[in-house]
Amino acid sequence: YSSNPDDAFGEDGRCSDDDVTSWGNGSVACEIEFADGAGDLELTSPTSLSAGSTTFWVWTGELGDRYDADETVSSMVELTVTKSPAKVRVTDDMAENATAAKFGDEVTFTFQVVDEDGNAVSEKDVEVTVSATTVTNELGSTGALPGGGSTNSYKTDASGKVELSYRMNDPRTTGSDHRGDVAHLDLDITVRDATLELEDKSTLGKAGPDAGALVRNQPPVADAAVVWKDEVATASVLTLTQDVEYHEADKGGVAHTVRATLTDQYGDPISRRPVEFASDDAKGVGAAPASGDNPIALRYYDAARLTSRSPDPALNRSGGTRAEDVDPTRGLTGSALRARTKTTNRQGVAALTYTRKSDDTGIETITARVKAE
Repeated sequence: YSSNPDDAFGEDGRCSDDDVTSWGNGSVACEIEFADGAGDLELTSPTSLSAGSTTFWVWTGELGDRYDADETVSSMVELTVTKSPAKVRVTDDMAENATAAKFGDEVTFTFQVVDEDGNAVSEKDVEVTVSATTVTNELGSTGALPGGGSTNSYKTDASGKVELSYRMNDPRTTGSDHRGDVAHLDLDITVRDATLELEDKSTLGKAGPDAGALVRNQPPVADAAVVWKDEVATASVLTLTQDVEYHEADKGGVAHTVRATLTDQYGDPISRRPVEFASDDAKGVGAAPASGDNPIALRYYDAARLTSRSPDPALNRSGGTRAEDVDPTRGLTGSALRARTKTTNRQGVAALTYTRKSDDTGIETITARVKAE
């Protein structure tokens, strides 16, 4: 049996003893090692299966026969192991890195039962109570939404989830001063089963407790919120990513690519904007000592001395930084700055590929900023 059936067989259909586990009395998974004179065999599913899907193959043959996916006649059974429910996770379908939605956009919240590892659990009839309050252009002096919103209870379906959608329309669409409208949605969420925690993974929930100028309640009542706006789109968030977080240092040169993604406050890409990349490694990106918020780190290692391929604490992705706050040039003189500039494409991505020719090991810290127009 195997939890990764795609890896169980080679291109020629031959079974791989290294990627499957023997089930029963045999020690070699892919070969018949003993005879069963009775003609019937009763086996009990292993008790050590991890959560997820596991595929079992059952087949017959002569002693010494090996399993071949292209030729052997077999029966296949797929078992799914789930852990007990631990949380109700709240997510939404707002664009990644968005700080607001546009008026007229529908935002759907999903309340999903999950286990301790965050995997979905098909737990039916878990009761979730949601109190929804909406306010347009009328936040109080404390920034808190008033109570008294509509309250309804919902039960999870067979897949363990509830989906609720909300939409707000722009109250003013004409006139010289129609811009600047803001609408807030506050969701107070409770789960009837007190053993299940609430996990706020909504877009604005991940942005922090002050996102949207909302006062967020303390457990056991959790908030999820949306802010709708009609303001003109502007560059708002710059996120750095890289495919790998370590390379073997090489005098002959090793190529690396880093990407900066620029989005507006609605999570939509911003194109045709220059982005300056910099790092604290003169042999890498170079340009300047890296400063600014949410950089990413790249490790260069010596293969001959490396005992573990686990890199030093490093990020493949920055957490998303306000474009106006990402500035690797603070405290530098003009002569020290030689940033490399790339322009964002239609997807809002500026990609820089560079080659580092050095066997020096260590961490290269990379930053980026939107270049002033």
